[in-house]
Formats: sequence, structure tokens, C-alpha cells
Amino acid sequence: MQEDNVTSEDKLNAVLATKDGAIQVLSVLSDASHYMDDLKAKIRNGKVRVEGWAAHKKTVAGIYMGLGIASGIVGIITGYYVGIYCLFFIALSIVFIILMSRSAYAISLKDYYNRQIISEVKEEEAKLEPVEKNVDPVLDLLPEGYSSTAALDYMLKMLRMGRAENFVQATKCWDEESHRRKVEAIQQAQLQSQLRTEKNTRDIRDLEAVLLVNDLYRDLKYR
Repeated sequence: MQEDNVTSEDKLNAVLATKDGAIQVLSVLSDASHYMDDLKAKIRNGKVRVEGWAAHKKTVAGIYMGLGIASGIVGIITGYYVGIYCLFFIALSIVFIILMSRSAYAISLKDYYNRQIISEVKEEEAKLEPVEKNVDPVLDLLPEGYSSTAALDYMLKMLRMGRAENFVQATKCWDEESHRRKVEAIQQAQLQSQLRTEKNTRDIRDLEAVLLVNDLYRDLKYR
């Protein structure tokens, strides 16, 4: 009966309580986390490429179609008034129609590649789904804040270096490192803000110096 009351979290904590067990579990979770991150990045980039081309495709098609129609109308109107000279505008219309056709061909070709990208995205999503299904429940058993890829990598590093003997000690190491990184990020942001302020101040001073020199030159010139 007691064994039946043991939860998955209890079993995981029992394994994480030892150094070898913690290293084994965190190694698997770290590798899986990196794998999922790579797939998510590929999926995200593929979707961005498809969405970006969809907007560009509409713009290109609209421009060429508008130019072709406009030149054709100009050719007809001009031909009505100036006769033979309409050939120039008709020729121009034909050129734009050809360009429009070539653009349409390029668009259709690009759509073909887009279909390839969409197919690749679907394949990567299919690969990601079973991994998430198996790994996420285990990650959910970890305390909040220790399931990210960065946290898993750092805790695993501390265990392998001997600076932690179990998962709990590794979490303390990550807490210190996470705090240090946050402080450094704040200091870096403050430094960048200070540098931008100093640059703006220098730019204003340089501009004031240039204006002063121009004023002096003007005064000397017209004195």
C-alpha cells in the first residue's frame, strides 16, 4: 500500500537526491531541452519566412499589375489622339505585361519553395510533439525556475565539477548564478544607457562648437 502511494515526483526526487542520479536525469533533460529549442527555432524561422514572402508577394504582384494596366490605358488613350506615336506606349505596355508575367512566374516558383518550407515546418512540428509529450511532464515535476535549458546546463555543470552533490545543492548554485547574471544584465543596461547619454552630450557639444565657428566666420566675413 505504501508503494502505491509513491508518486512520480517522489520517485524523481529520490533519484535526484544522489549525485549520479541527478547527473543522469539532468543530462537527459538537457539534451532533450536543447533538441526542442532547436526545433522550435527552426519552426519559428520557417513561419517567419513564409509570412514575410506572403506580404512581399502581394506588393510585387500589385505593382506590376498596376503598371501593366496603366501603361495599356495610356497606350489606348494616346493612340486615339496621336496615332502612330501610340506604338511607343503600346510597346511600353507590352514590356510591363511581360515583366508582370515573369514576376508571376517567380512568385509561383517562390510559392513552390514556400510549400517546401511549410512541409519542413510540419515535419519539425511532428518531431517536436512526441518529445514534448514525454519530456514536459518530467520538467513539470522540477521546482519552478529550474526547468529552463540554461538552468539545466548550469546545474549539470556544477554536478560534474563536484561543486554540488545532489539536485538541491545544484539548485542553490543556479540561484547564485542566476542572481549574478541578472545583476550583470542590469549593470550592462545602465552602462549602455550612460554611454548613449554621454554620446548625445558630446554630439550636442560638437554641434554647438560648429555653430559657434560658423557664427565667428560669418561675423569676420561681413565685418
